[in-house]
Amino acid sequence: MKNRKSTACLLILAAAAFLTGCEDSRNEYLEDYQTMIYFRNGGEQDITLYRVGEDTWYEIPVCKGGRDLEGTATATVVSMNRTQIDIYNMDNGTDYTQLPGEYWDFVEYDNETVAIEEPVSLTFTSSDSWQVVKVRMHTNKISALEEANPDNTYVLALQVYADPKVSPDINIIIIRPTIDIPQLSLANTGVVSNYYTSGSPLSNDYSNNAVLGMDNRWDFNVTVGTEDQDWLSSYNGENGTSYTLLPADAYSFSPAYEDEDGTSSSAMSTVPFTTGSSRSAFSVTVNRNELELLTEYMLPVTITDCSKPEFAVSENDAHWLLTFRLDPDEITLTESMLSSPFTVSGDGAGLIALVSDPTSNWWHSNYNGTTTGDEIYGHYIDISLSEPLTDIVLSYQTRTSNNNGVPTHIVIGVTSDQNAVGTNSEDGGSWAQIGELATGLPADAGVWCTLPAFHSETPFSYIRFGIAVSALGDLRQRDSGTALSGLRLYGANTSN
Repeated sequence: MKNRKSTACLLILAAAAFLTGCEDSRNEYLEDYQTMIYFRNGGEQDITLYRVGEDTWYEIPVCKGGRDLEGTATATVVSMNRTQIDIYNMDNGTDYTQLPGEYWDFVEYDNETVAIEEPVSLTFTSSDSWQVVKVRMHTNKISALEEANPDNTYVLALQVYADPKVSPDINIIIIRPTIDIPQLSLANTGVVSNYYTSGSPLSNDYSNNAVLGMDNRWDFNVTVGTEDQDWLSSYNGENGTSYTLLPADAYSFSPAYEDEDGTSSSAMSTVPFTTGSSRSAFSVTVNRNELELLTEYMLPVTITDCSKPEFAVSENDAHWLLTFRLDPDEITLTESMLSSPFTVSGDGAGLIALVSDPTSNWWHSNYNGTTTGDEIYGHYIDISLSEPLTDIVLSYQTRTSNNNGVPTHIVIGVTSDQNAVGTNSEDGGSWAQIGELATGLPADAGVWCTLPAFHSETPFSYIRFGIAVSALGDLRQRDSGTALSGLRLYGANTSN
């Protein structure tokens, strides 16, 4: 079965390196052959055919050698028949299938479009040391043949007959073609998260490049667009997310898409490639004024078309997933708004470290065995609000000096009961859990992490930021610790 591979290699017309001369270690035949004719690169050869919608030409040098280099000779080059292939397979333990004649031609050396009937005749004068037979390979047709017959290994097997005789073991050439499909990809891929507030710019630009994974010898266009709602629904189902497709009036592409009739649309982009350039830039502009507060949006950008249909889009580098969320304005936290029965003394600056600027110190929870963690929230920090909220976004910074107590499981609760502040929840008590996150949290020191937006149907006046598990252990089950260097809150009351 022929292997197919993606490549970033230069498209070349495979040519044999015969210009260094044709006398390559044939001295053992000199006594038997005064003049001999042979394939310069006889035997089995692997060649790569690039599927670009064009045929590929392959040059096969036929050389004259021997003791009498001024001798004359005639030769013919012809494809091997099925019986000859079967004998070769038995002798060499191979399982080759001869490439049918409609998938290749002999062509004139000086005119690659004129086919020559086989056998090809060659005449060597006294001054000739080599001549060339040129083969035209119909790459697209060969690719389709191999895809339709994946269990066959196709070759082009040729023989040379000559007068004088051809020397032993060098009169056969077996060309094994491998189809290489040029790949298109996006330079930047994966999820790129973006968060806005009322202080963010109204217009926000994001740049990327479409890339051809080989040296480019053509002028062509790539169309960049977006996946549809069905694709996003499938993505959400597979990844446990709940993104909303970014509305069409919230973004525009540049350069804009333009069809053959001159009709343009900024919902897509026509990305032009010119000969010699293997990448081409495009950008997306997003207007934050078109976003609803605290909605998780995604714009799944991908390559949707190419004017050279033979090119393929890389499965691994096909999607640039831009996500957006318009957050409420930041609520400035002060030390008086924070409380925690788990604050340890003598390690860090306490709760003030979470709201100081710059956040170069840290708050550390108790790890000396004197305090039992809450069975739901572990070691927590309670936040008292001056105005009720229904929607919040919390950000925290891991300890700047080391990462040994980074949170690995966070639980968020809310309540309007002032008496619940600072007390353990037992079976939940008056604290209502509105959020939980146990994957994807940062493990490095000094990193800011923005949590998803959390919502409550009823307004609340107190927030519990609970660290159920840290890198030091499960804070709900035993005494261990956690540490942070910063805490930020963004909130809104959408019940009004």
